[in-house]
Amino acid sequence: MKRWKLRSRGAIDDLTAAEDIKQFYREYSAAYGEDLANSNIGYALGYYGSDVMRRWFDALPDVSHPVFGRSLHTTAEEAFEAGVELGKEMKRKATDEATP
Repeated sequence: MKRWKLRSRGAIDDLTAAEDIKQFYREYSAAYGEDLANSNIGYALGYYGSDVMRRWFDALPDVSHPVFGRSLHTTAEEAFEAGVELGKEMKRKATDEATP
């Protein structure tokens, strides 16, 4: 099988058959581990439309976006609010770790 890249003009753009998507996942997760594969692929899918996301989510039921889950329709407002909440959480963790 071709050595696919995850980023644009890579596997997500080019693979459409479920078996090819699953094969890519097997190779990617073997190289990087399942947790990182699930998170990275899910994150990258957030940049694509619902048709591409659905195709990949159908083929890979354990993959989800690290913030939006498996939602196919996130509005700009929802994305902004999720970013604000994520930033607050990161700030809380950093403050907790810095406190003796």
